[in-house]
Formats: sequence, C-alpha cells, structure tokens
Amino acid sequence: MGEQIQINIGRFSKICQLTPKALRIYEKKGILKPKIVDDLTGYRYYSNDQIHRGIILSKLAWAKFSLKEMEEYLDFYQEEDFQSAESILKKKINELEEQQAQISLAKRFLSKIVEKDYFTIQDERIQIKQIPELRVVSKHAIGKYGDTIPRLIGEIYKYIFQQPNQELIRISGPTIFLSFDEEFKEFDADIEIAIPVTGPIKSSDEIKVKKLQTAMMATILHTGPYEEVSEAYGKILLYIQKKKWKIVGPSREVYLNSPQTASPEELLTEIQFPVEIKPKEQKK
Repeated sequence: MGEQIQINIGRFSKICQLTPKALRIYEKKGILKPKIVDDLTGYRYYSNDQIHRGIILSKLAWAKFSLKEMEEYLDFYQEEDFQSAESILKKKINELEEQQAQISLAKRFLSKIVEKDYFTIQDERIQIKQIPELRVVSKHAIGKYGDTIPRLIGEIYKYIFQQPNQELIRISGPTIFLSFDEEFKEFDADIEIAIPVTGPIKSSDEIKVKKLQTAMMATILHTGPYEEVSEAYGKILLYIQKKKWKIVGPSREVYLNSPQTASPEELLTEIQFPVEIKPKEQKK
C-alpha cells in the first residue's frame, strides 16, 4: 500500500474538477468524506487514494447523475458488483439518448416556426371519408405512448401468429391506434391498438376480436417521424373547430407503413377523427 498524502480541499477540488461546494455536498450525503477534518480549524483533507473516486464523481456529475444514482453506482463499484454498476450506466445512456432525440425534435420544430407559419390551416390536406366497418384484433392498456403502443402491437401480432389456424388468418389492413383521452396524457394515456384481420380467430381474456363500426371521419395525412405528429393534430383540430363539427368518438392513428421498412422521414400516419357534420357538407 502506498504512502498516504494529505491533500487540502482546494487542491483536491482542482485535481478532481469538483467545486468545494460540491465536495461539501458529497461529504454531507456520505458519498465522499474527507479523511481528516481538523477539529480546531475545520479544514478538510483528502488522501491520494480518494482521487479516483473523486474523478468518477466528477464524470458522473457531468453526465447529469443524481446524488442517489451516484451513490448507487459507487456502492456497486466498491463492492465489485460490476454487472449492477454497468446496468446503472446503461440506464443513464438510454436517458441521455432520449433527451438527445427530444433536443433534435425541438430544434426541427423551432426551425419550422422560423421558416413558416407553423399553425396555418391547410384545408387541402384535410379530407372527409366514410370509413367502413373493420373486424379487428385489439388490446387495451393504460400507459406511456412511446412504450405502450409498440408493446401492444407486438403482443397482438404474437397472439395472431400463435393461433392453431394461423395460416388461414390474414392481416387485412394497417395497424390502428385509438385514443380515448380528450386531453394529452404523458404517462397514463388510454390506448387501444387494433389490427384488421380476416379468418378464424377468437378472443382471449386480454385480447379481443371485435368490430370497429363504420364512421364519418375527418382525416389528415402526416408524413414524417411519429414524434412530429402534433403539427397534423393541430391543423385538423383547428379545422374541425372552424367548421363547428362535433367529435363523436375516439381519434385514430392509422400507420400506413412501418419503421422497419421506412425511414423516420418517410413514415405515413393518417389521423382520423369521427365527426358529426351537416348533411350538405358531406356531399362536398
């Protein structure tokens, strides 16, 4: 074991790239305590064998780790539970990637505002359609859009492909997302996914085979990433309000292609709102 060298808080701060204020917070939380605190002067001294921990804390702070996350990571690292320590790092990497994606989307959104009037209503993009009755396999859940929608899609397809007469079942249309909320909900959205089918298939306790009734729909086509679909929602909802139509059921997103076969810029999503409109307008 090497010789222990006492390092005052100022120099230790410079070595580890941590402010004295941050070091006092870490001391208070028990994450990094000085080796010696002078009872008379209150001066704090660290040792050379604490430098590595201090540098790790500096990097974790720069990566936006919370104090709790720092403590958990360092405890696992000290106990040589490297698998658990690595899982904390991977979780933070995923969070940072999500934040980066949000930043990229925000930049694109702001650029559009600079380039044009973002909320101009383009009537020619909005159409009225009579959507026929659809027999679907569906599943309902409460959750976050980005997590729940792909999960439900996967569970429904798995259910279809596990049927004993699977070769007689046909997917007869694109995947549909039905939203039952009247307002945006980030974490507890009321979500149903429906996949049109033909052939012999029955309901289970969680997955239902049912019919979506025919409906008159106001529709708009969004081209681009799913995260930018709010522009189309803004336009169609303003248009419906302008026409004084009544929305009479859950809205739908119809996914006309898939992220597995199309780039984000090429994704096609048709947004549909069931509306009650005057008979004269239906003939236009």
